[in-house]
Amino acid sequence: MALHAISPKQIRALLLLLVCVPLIPTILLVRLMVDAVQTARDTSLAQAGTALTAVAYQQQLTRTVAGLAQQRGGPAPTAEALHRDIQQVFGQEVAVQISDERGHALQGSQPPRALPIAQSPLGTLGLPWSVQLYWEGEADLGEAVDRQIQTYLVLGTVAVFAVLAIALTAALTVHRQFTLQALKSSAVATVAHELRTPIASIRMLVDTLREGRVKGDPQRQEYLELIATEALRLSRLAEHFLTFSRLDRNTSDLQLSRFDPAVAAREAARAMEPRLLAAGCTFQLEAPNGLPEILADRDALITVLTNLLENAWKYSGEEKEIALEVGADGGSVRFVVRDNGLGLTKAEQRAIFEPFYQVDQKLTRAREGCGLGLSIVRRIVEAHHGRVDLRSQPGMGSVFSVILPVASPEPPLLTST
Repeated sequence: MALHAISPKQIRALLLLLVCVPLIPTILLVRLMVDAVQTARDTSLAQAGTALTAVAYQQQLTRTVAGLAQQRGGPAPTAEALHRDIQQVFGQEVAVQISDERGHALQGSQPPRALPIAQSPLGTLGLPWSVQLYWEGEADLGEAVDRQIQTYLVLGTVAVFAVLAIALTAALTVHRQFTLQALKSSAVATVAHELRTPIASIRMLVDTLREGRVKGDPQRQEYLELIATEALRLSRLAEHFLTFSRLDRNTSDLQLSRFDPAVAAREAARAMEPRLLAAGCTFQLEAPNGLPEILADRDALITVLTNLLENAWKYSGEEKEIALEVGADGGSVRFVVRDNGLGLTKAEQRAIFEPFYQVDQKLTRAREGCGLGLSIVRRIVEAHHGRVDLRSQPGMGSVFSVILPVASPEPPLLTST
């Protein structure tokens, strides 16, 4: 199945599977490793004799306490003496602890995390104490097993994150390919639509002229003007495609020079003059003299301002109010294009600078354009180490601001005396 034939719902399900399917067996594997370690621990303790000889230890301890009671003569033995005598009976493999009635150790110590294998009260000796036996080797085994569990948990965690990273990478790759495929399809449809309209108009007008179905020279001249307008439209579309292609491949060499930013603003306004001075459009230009110079590609900057003005004209209503303002802003120069057009939502503002994006996604839209103008604007401005700001609200128009750094002052000329 081709990628473009997959529905968005199927894509989301595929991305979820790519993340969840590797994660579930990884978690189960970690659980099995931990269970295996716990089983190994129990087996090791049993083989060491703790579980199998607990009864024998208890019997031996009871006999030992009874023997000490029979040998008793004189005052009650001290905790130190009891500990020494019982320890001699069981050897070093067993830890002996003498505790008072509250469980506080009087003599000896309990190995970390160990459980008693035998215990007995010392009431027969006239003492309110008790004695506990612990297997000495359990502490070392417990620590070794705990370290092994920690190692498995660390390895399991690393494996989980590795699998997640691989799954997310695969998911992002699929999502990116799907997005590129959708963008490609949208771009082809947009380009075909934008080229078809002027070509169809030119063919119709040319056929009319060839067949002589005109009423005199005035109508012939009108048709020639329309052909020239549509040819200019085709030329502008081709120029947009070529400019975007060069910028996309980073092969657009900027010819940087120092110049007055007001000059670029005036030339951009002059290029858009037929539209900006037409009936129903009010245009205001504020480009004062004396602004700090900028270091930029003059033709590229004029392209930026022309695209912004064209965008403002295109998306304004019947009564258009458009303004182009240039001013100094600290160490930068700010070009501002205002309009009273349709305005943009937050979502549209985030997507409007993407290639081939159209606010009106229908192929039957009334406004011409291929969705590259603002993308070219952003790329040219970023190539000049500047930025583009946008403020807009639906129904309240838009304000595009291009901020470019001021050129560094030229070093003074050195003169010899």
